[in-house]
Amino acid sequence: MKPRRRTDLARWMAENTYSDQAFADRISIELKGETVSASSVRKWRLGVSMPRRTKLVAIGNVTAGVVTAESFAQAEGPNG
Repeated sequence: MKPRRRTDLARWMAENTYSDQAFADRISIELKGETVSASSVRKWRLGVSMPRRTKLVAIGNVTAGVVTAESFAQAEGPNG
């Protein structure tokens, strides 16, 4: 597996001392009932997968717009 650039989400989580589980819990609260797993957050943070649209909106809200859909597209790079 080729190395990926550090995602904006990884940077934001480190700066704000969020674990994968804590961020998953926070996003779940933002989504008002939809559950997000720590495993999903880990994949997003590492740039392995991209969150679905509703989760992208929640991530943008929680991070005050620092982490956006564009952040994930840039982390994947031209060869995905």
